[in-house]
Order: sequence, then structure tokens, then C-alpha cells
Amino acid sequence: MAPFSTLPMKRDWFATPRSMLVFVHRSCARRRIYGMIFVKRVAGTKVYISVDIDVLDPAFAPATGTAEVGGWSTRELLSILDGLEGLEVVGADVVEVAPIYDNPGETTVLAAAEVALALIGLMVKKPVA
Repeated sequence: MAPFSTLPMKRDWFATPRSMLVFVHRSCARRRIYGMIFVKRVAGTKVYISVDIDVLDPAFAPATGTAEVGGWSTRELLSILDGLEGLEVVGADVVEVAPIYDNPGETTVLAAAEVALALIGLMVKKPVA
């Protein structure tokens, strides 16, 4: 998968083989389907999911340290998480939320809470044995 960002540092990081699958914006034309492919790829293993809130477009999550224009909408991210149903999720986190920079409507905090709720839902749907 090609990274969305053109920064050389990020390109090098994504080019390094790792034991994880990284969803990158332009490679996810059919987002829910990619989530299902991920489930098949790691089926039977315990999974930790980390969501960096700056994956969302600043319109949906302005309060982050490294906002990047062109990110996903909240709906797109939640659709990907819905597609991960069936994983044995042992833990999860939502990072890069900076409430002090949020707007009065607390857009980022609400988006992060919705993502956290979706992650908890994944853990409940398939308890770890």
C-alpha cells in the first residue's frame, strides 16, 4: 500500500516490513471490504488495535498534533472498524487527541469517544478466550 502522505520519513516507515496491516487513505476505496480482508488475514490471532485520531480530516478532528487535510470522515473510519468484526481484540487505544485545541463543539473529543465505543464493541462481540 502506498502511504497517503508524501513525506519521505513516512514513506520509508511504511516500506519497512512489519507484522501489522496499515490502512492508508487512498488505498481504501472500498473501506469495509478492506476491513474484512484484514479479519481474514489475522483470523485466529489476538489483535491490538491502535487508532491515531489524525487519520480523520481536520473537519472531523481538528484537535490533534498533526492534522492532515484529506483524511477520512468519521463515518469512513467507523465503517472500517465495523468491517473488523470477528477479530479477537485484546486491547485498543485512540491516540493523538489534544482536547485543549478542540473547538467549542468538542468535535475531536466526540469523534474519539465514538471510535473508542466502536473498539469496545469489537471486544464485546468476540470475547478473548
